[in-house]
Amino acid sequence: PLSQTRWQTASVAWYIPSFDGILTPDASRYDPLESTAKVHSHGLYAHAEASYAYELGGKWKTFAAQAGLQKGHAGSVVFVIVGDGKELARTPLLTLTDGEREIKVDVTGVKQLELKTEAGPDGRSNDWAIWFSPTLGR
Repeated sequence: PLSQTRWQTASVAWYIPSFDGILTPDASRYDPLESTAKVHSHGLYAHAEASYAYELGGKWKTFAAQAGLQKGHAGSVVFVIVGDGKELARTPLLTLTDGEREIKVDVTGVKQLELKTEAGPDGRSNDWAIWFSPTLGR
């Protein structure tokens, strides 16, 4: 799981960057990552606008994840995958009713991977985006 590796940089618009759960700013609570379909043991909390950057060193072939919103948060977001400064994939605008959207991209030779979430047209107040079960494959 990508969430088990350390990011180079990370930023989120609300709370703090968190992996495998949502850590409150005062560190008093670590909430599970839950879509409308299920609870995920791995993932990245990415309240829009958010960015996670990883050094891959060209050693991986695929990146895969389920993209969606945390259960109970009716925002709208777009998930974007960037490799070495080039956009590799972009989801359509997703809302809570869309559930989880599967994403899989070829990252062969990519040295720097960035996972971004962008706010939808309704603002970012409920944009609790989650990269559910993100994985790298060889």
